[in-house]
Amino acid sequence: MILDTLPADSLKRYPGIDIFRGFAIFTMLMANSAAESLAAPHGYLIRVYGSFAAPVFVFLAGFMVAIGSRKHNTAYFFRRAIEIIVVAMLIDLLIWKIIPFTTFDVLYLTGLGIPLAALVMRMKLPYQLIVALVLLILGPLLQSFFTYEIGVHEFGLKDFSAADVPHGIRWWLKSLLMDGWFPVFPWMGILVCGAIVAKHGAVIISKANLFIVLGVALFGSAITWLYFHRPIAEREGYSELFYPPGLPYLIAASGVILAGTAFLKYLKPVFGLQVFQWLGSCSLFIYVLHSALIAFVLDEYFVGLTLRDFLLLYLGFVLVNTAFAFLFFQLKKQEWWKNLPQVVRFIFGG
Repeated sequence: MILDTLPADSLKRYPGIDIFRGFAIFTMLMANSAAESLAAPHGYLIRVYGSFAAPVFVFLAGFMVAIGSRKHNTAYFFRRAIEIIVVAMLIDLLIWKIIPFTTFDVLYLTGLGIPLAALVMRMKLPYQLIVALVLLILGPLLQSFFTYEIGVHEFGLKDFSAADVPHGIRWWLKSLLMDGWFPVFPWMGILVCGAIVAKHGAVIISKANLFIVLGVALFGSAITWLYFHRPIAEREGYSELFYPPGLPYLIAASGVILAGTAFLKYLKPVFGLQVFQWLGSCSLFIYVLHSALIAFVLDEYFVGLTLRDFLLLYLGFVLVNTAFAFLFFQLKKQEWWKNLPQVVRFIFGG
């Protein structure tokens, strides 16, 4: 298991994993704030910069399932899934003010995927690989056989009625499986791959330099492929390159994940990397916080900025989120923190 090759800190966390996740969050803050705050069209480099937080985040969710399976039974992962889905529903209700379970944001995918990954970990490796491959391949296949809807149906709490739902259960299943924000196919495959790599991918660490080069090559070639085969859809101002997540995007994402995983043994909280460790150690809280700041501040007062002004806004946005991450990172070292309810510690990364 990769875990055996990585050092833990005094809080029994793995700094390299937190730093890797923190890098993803750092870029996520730009991707999500740019939707309304940066005037369209978004340049290709901006789109690339914000496009790989999601696969890293999803991959590491599966990665942590494999690590947690050493000391937790399957029931634990079902409880954790319920907690994540409840948080996702509260974000929809209280922040975005929409009906839950319609747009299928990343937390819904994570909540559904964690128990699935825990069950897959009970299989033998060949069956694990088959499950992951089927989940990944069905994404591009479904996109080729069915229409991928660029628009995402969001139903506000105030004006919602049953008549607003197009095609009933058929639409809902299609959104869940292939064209919601983060549909099961292929995103669930990335999550399951995270669990498989954590359990069986020690060779990636032992041959780190080789896999870093391979990852960079995959990323570079796929990004070039995407560049010459545009346009790639934008959704409600969001300009990541995974609308839809087709084959070239999946290759690029695999390159980022492969290189990042191989680099884990080099990621230590030194030379400023502590900032990413803070962000990565309370990722769920930062996700909630940044969503609230976008909905109640950025989307209200900072809309359609020039690139220069947006980059200044992004810097401030990062500083605010990092300040809160640092605060909770320090609080978690306190003895009383360990006595808080488990659900509270879960949300704040404890």
